[in-house]
Amino acid sequence: MLKNIFSIFILFFSSFLYADELPENAIKNNFGSGWTCISGYKRIGNQCNKVNIPDNAKLNYYGNDWECVSGFRKIRDRCDKVQIPENAKLNYYGNDWECNNGYRKAGQNCLKVEVPENAKLNFYGNDWECNTGYKKVGVKCEQIIIPNNAKLNFYGSDWECNSGYKKVNQQCLKIDVPENAKLSVYGNDWQCNNGFKKNKNECLPMSDQEIQKQKEIELMILKKIADNKNKVLTDGNCKKEYKTNADVCVRVNNSGIDCYKNFDRTAYKGCDVSLDYQVTTNYSGGAYLDVDVECNVEISYKSSYGKRSDEQSETESFDIYANDSKSESASFNFSFSSLSEVTKVEVSNAECEIEKIDLW
Repeated sequence: MLKNIFSIFILFFSSFLYADELPENAIKNNFGSGWTCISGYKRIGNQCNKVNIPDNAKLNYYGNDWECVSGFRKIRDRCDKVQIPENAKLNYYGNDWECNNGYRKAGQNCLKVEVPENAKLNFYGNDWECNTGYKKVGVKCEQIIIPNNAKLNFYGSDWECNSGYKKVNQQCLKIDVPENAKLSVYGNDWQCNNGFKKNKNECLPMSDQEIQKQKEIELMILKKIADNKNKVLTDGNCKKEYKTNADVCVRVNNSGIDCYKNFDRTAYKGCDVSLDYQVTTNYSGGAYLDVDVECNVEISYKSSYGKRSDEQSETESFDIYANDSKSESASFNFSFSSLSEVTKVEVSNAECEIEKIDLW
């Protein structure tokens, strides 16, 4: 029996020594336990295998795999040359082609954009759009005929009635505002004053019960807005640190929106959106992780031009240690044109994701 115990001890001690040994082409981590393959090798199980770099390729930024050089694209285990057609160029990443300004992609060719009269190239240079005061009809631009009491819209692509007038067919008719009423915020209809209700073409006084009901509805709306400020908008987003296989996760805990009105307090001038999020990791080494987190916020709003949306993103970088947790916040500012007459704003989406992780 003593012989068996001794054998088990030798086996355990030997396996401990073996586990502490470095595989070939590896180095110990600068901090804590564990090891990392040297540049030009990648970890597969408990060993470091050499990265076989094909023609027209190079080691990637981390040195643990290969990527094609500029002008070539990855096709399975090789790099094929990007065949650039006439009137095209390499894209920003160098792994594909894109048409030059003034040309559009058609299959494997770039065709010239034929710009009609009273038009111009669009922002991307791959199509055309009509000049202000003209609208697209088929493959040409026709002048917009503006009726009396109307003006060009914000985009210059159509006409809209002036405030106090409403669109009826192809003309603008004056809005007759009854007693105890006023023009709506958009100026294209009328609404009853507080304490009055709409009955066909007039405004009648509301009863005490109706006024109380209206107050209750307004309180419910205010409560819903307050609840939305603290709403958890996304589930956690996680990413692995490739050397240690540790998880780093980010989760949005809550968001808030604070909007401020213009001088005459008829519409919103802008909104501030705040986002609180938490970053956690199960990394257990003695080093630290340099983490980049990108947060994106999208708002939707109602304006005189209809329903619109806007979004902003922000990236923050910070250090996180073993089994650490950090609470962070991001701020975004949205502003609106005075012509937009924004009356309702809400956060339609808010999310954060781990963009990059580096082990130090």
